[in-house]
Amino acid sequence: MKITIIETKSEKANFLKDRLGNEHEIHIISELKSEDIEKIKNSEIMLVSAWTKIDATLFEQLPGLKYIITLSTGYDHINLDDCQKFCVQVSNIPAYGERAVAEFSMGLLFALTRNIHLAYGRSKENNFFVGDLEGSDVFGKTLGIVGLGKTGKELALLAGSVGMKVVAHDLVEDEQFAAKNNVSYLSLEELVATADFITILISHTQKTHHLFDRQLFQLMKKGVKIINTARGGVVNTPDLIAALQSGLVGGAALDVLEDEKNLIANNKESQAYQWHAQLMKLNVLHTGHIAAFSKEAQDRAKQIMLENVESCIKGNPINLVQ
Repeated sequence: MKITIIETKSEKANFLKDRLGNEHEIHIISELKSEDIEKIKNSEIMLVSAWTKIDATLFEQLPGLKYIITLSTGYDHINLDDCQKFCVQVSNIPAYGERAVAEFSMGLLFALTRNIHLAYGRSKENNFFVGDLEGSDVFGKTLGIVGLGKTGKELALLAGSVGMKVVAHDLVEDEQFAAKNNVSYLSLEELVATADFITILISHTQKTHHLFDRQLFQLMKKGVKIINTARGGVVNTPDLIAALQSGLVGGAALDVLEDEKNLIANNKESQAYQWHAQLMKLNVLHTGHIAAFSKEAQDRAKQIMLENVESCIKGNPINLVQ
């Protein structure tokens, strides 16, 4: 079977090639370009990163494509309607980095509340003035978790262990978990009005696109701190910038940004590049989408990726998203 892997990081691609390369024809390309189409024609399985846009344009050029496997949990880069139209099935890696993302989110929370990012930046410039860097303890503060799925539950346990009060919002409420771990479910509006810290752990869909906008920011406690380790599109970036500039939002830790592919590609003409420049002038800690980038999480992701491919080869795909 002909398998194509589009991945900028070679580790996963080489892992798959080592295990399946003797039995199947595997092509590895770092980015999907028009000149690559001829090389990968007749591919039946394609593995893609979260940066690869998948829609009808691809399927029209690769009519033999049967399966798309995204090397991520999120799949907002894939047009599922087009996949259905062209009878292409889509699998993801549903649960591999929940602990890693929870720990990372907690680390960002600590960094924000104690101004670690600001102190580190000054230290690199041999500036040791700390008079305006007084932080606060997290003990007794309220953490609002938007999206109490597997990752959110891991984060709730971590927050509870350091004495934080945890409130959550989710479309599906796990009352047993909440009762056992002292978590209170609230409406989204109640949560943002209550929390000292808000962590975003929801998928990016049409319904959640720009869920965090000016209207929602205005309901928040003044000085609230926001941590986003989910998807950039859940937050309206210009509205966040305005909320930070006004002091309504006291700080933000962002592992993800809207249109971050252009930012990572250093496209200075992109909107993402302009947004990033504005954010870096404010109390913002930005990391480059690395929340799930731990050895343990990546090892799990590689194993699930292999299982996904093997299931497609057998004609019985697993971890389908539709």
